[in-house]
Amino acid sequence: STQSTGIETTTMSSCPSLQPHFPSVVKLEVTGTSVDWLQPWRVNSQKSWGGSGFAIKGKRILTNHHVVCDATDIRVRKNGNSKRFLAKTICSSVELDLALVEVVEDVDVFWKGVKEISFAERLPFLQERVTVIGYPTGGSTVCVTEGVISRVDCKNYNITNSSKHTSGNLLIVQIDAAINPGNSGGPCFDHNGQVTGVAFQGLSGENLDNIGYIIPSTLVQSFLHSVKCNGRFKGVPQVPFHWHNLHNKSLRHSLKVPRGMTGVVVVDASPRALAPDGSTLLEKDDVIFAIDGHTLGDDFTVTLRNDELVHAGFLITGKRAGESTVFSVLRDAKRIELTAELGPLPAPIPRYPNEMDPDSVRPCWAIIGGMVFVPLSCPMFGTSHKSWSAIWKLSGGPCAAIQEMLNNPKFVLPGEEEKQCVVLLQILRADLNHGYTIRRWNILHSLNGTTIDSMLALAQTYRAAQEGGEPWLKFTFENGGQIVLDTELCAETDDKLQEQYKIPSVISKDVQQRLDQAAERKEAEPKTKRRKSSRR
Repeated sequence: STQSTGIETTTMSSCPSLQPHFPSVVKLEVTGTSVDWLQPWRVNSQKSWGGSGFAIKGKRILTNHHVVCDATDIRVRKNGNSKRFLAKTICSSVELDLALVEVVEDVDVFWKGVKEISFAERLPFLQERVTVIGYPTGGSTVCVTEGVISRVDCKNYNITNSSKHTSGNLLIVQIDAAINPGNSGGPCFDHNGQVTGVAFQGLSGENLDNIGYIIPSTLVQSFLHSVKCNGRFKGVPQVPFHWHNLHNKSLRHSLKVPRGMTGVVVVDASPRALAPDGSTLLEKDDVIFAIDGHTLGDDFTVTLRNDELVHAGFLITGKRAGESTVFSVLRDAKRIELTAELGPLPAPIPRYPNEMDPDSVRPCWAIIGGMVFVPLSCPMFGTSHKSWSAIWKLSGGPCAAIQEMLNNPKFVLPGEEEKQCVVLLQILRADLNHGYTIRRWNILHSLNGTTIDSMLALAQTYRAAQEGGEPWLKFTFENGGQIVLDTELCAETDDKLQEQYKIPSVISKDVQQRLDQAAERKEAEPKTKRRKSSRR
């Protein structure tokens, strides 16, 4: 290799042959079904798609999360072998778009002649030559494309409508080697024959040509380290504050920022980010001028290498569990240093159908008088702006309150982890609810005067009204709308709708289980108190 203007470059002649790695790069043939988010008891039509993966330590296959997401059947095929080996997902991360798969059929036969592939320990340099191997659309044999590192940046991997509720910006590497459908999950090799990244995204269009992205090996190894230590990936460490730039002179003077100091001002901080003594780590109006000794720009950028200026979020999101972050802060005109181990934070709109169970793939629901209630979650907003079309057809889409939550997320306070935003998704028309034209995709505020802050609270309040003989159910919504239904007729109507729409149950299994468990605990409480009083 040679040095030129401070950037490492590599000639083609120095690249070793990658043919020995071909048996270790596999094709994944996946069949699956996705949830119908407008009718959560249903799944969409079965589809098939393909992706790539490669062998790593521990007889596992690394691929992308989006390759195996929603999978009901995964088959793995080696290059030059027609046999499809049955496999299953053992761990997955939607934030990093990474997943681990293991073969569960004829394991010894599959791994014969397959060697694990090693990872590069550093970020690649600009202009460094790379090679992507995978199984893109257009053929069934292994495909090799070559290019160079075009850019190293820090961006949000999530490009969906709910991107502001993800873990934040992560390091990303842009290459000019073509990444087409089917390449996802395949390895990107550097000039040393080591994996410098995992292919996961390609862009195309009128003004775009050969733009592909890979997940750098440094993040991949953080993912594997977490899985090794915890048995699963526990999440990406998250930036625990919202900030504003320091471009404005009046703002700088009001905060007593010295001339020459650059950084950002904290406008909101998570109370979950704590200092070693248990106090809140950051406060409103703190000026952060460095992280881990790296000077911040007034727009929250930092120099990565030489003159590569990137979003400073990677200094936090790229850390492994247990690694500390040091903030250099100007507070009340005094310089202080704050140290903390940061971790993932709960999202205001859960990133999964059930935030308490990241492995869940199906949302819960409750149907009362034909009204379908679900907890709000990010997958409901679709994967692209096109997928909003079905949502907007439902009475103009989400209400203003939901759109505000989506566009301006706030930190979840301690004790509010299990709270849910319960939404009226749609109304299954029946005589009981005839005449109501209230906007769907609306937040339920209360039922019979009881504030509804979870699906369990909704189910408990409904059951209490039934058992207490309350004649009416009065639903009030965030926009001031109200629906009043006959309590007795609700159950009758729901039974008819359940049969008509082939719904397995009017309350989803997980909500019913939590409802029954809560009832059992409540019933057991008086007995426990009586036993304690008798001992006295």
